[in-house]
Amino acid sequence: MAAPAGSFRFVFTSDGKKLFNDTLGIAADAVKDWRPAFDEIHQDFYSRAMPQWFGSWGQGTWHDYYNEPRYEKMKRGVLGKPTGHLAILRWTKGWGGSPPEPGERLYPSLVDPTHREHVYNTTKYRFSFGTRVPYAKKLQRGGYTQKWDNVTVPARRIIDINTATKLKWARILQSYFMSAVGVAGRVAGRGGAGRQSPTFKSYKKAP
Repeated sequence: MAAPAGSFRFVFTSDGKKLFNDTLGIAADAVKDWRPAFDEIHQDFYSRAMPQWFGSWGQGTWHDYYNEPRYEKMKRGVLGKPTGHLAILRWTKGWGGSPPEPGERLYPSLVDPTHREHVYNTTKYRFSFGTRVPYAKKLQRGGYTQKWDNVTVPARRIIDINTATKLKWARILQSYFMSAVGVAGRVAGRGGAGRQSPTFKSYKKAP
């Protein structure tokens, strides 16, 4: 999300947690509509970031099923996979980033923009994306009792972004800014002095 005046501040939150909050050093009021950049970020979210996140078990932050043996046994029976690792939060015999399987609900809603439970809303200065699957928030937060083993399930953050993704999204915004300002500068320059395109600083991870 961004404020429509002053420097462009990009704030990305998930379930109330700020995952990315930084000023990118570019003039927000120079661009009147950020939706093309948001569309590109959204595409990267569902086509790359989510498959990688699920495929890496949330970059190793998701607990496996070591404390949920009955649930794991049930899941293996349904999938017909007696050996090898089970994909966390997936119903697939493959790895966590494998294509969606018939009957799955959560993962397809995050990686398929045409899925009925996929969320993508955008305005000129704000956007949101995610899933409408009702149990997603429970999985994200953890702390609920799993009935098969009667244990408290730890949080497994479904939507999160790593440093590489933050950097990529910042570059998408910067690239769009330069493109939009360049066009505006050429239009303003017709029959007049025109203007210089302002510069921007490279994105650096906040301390």
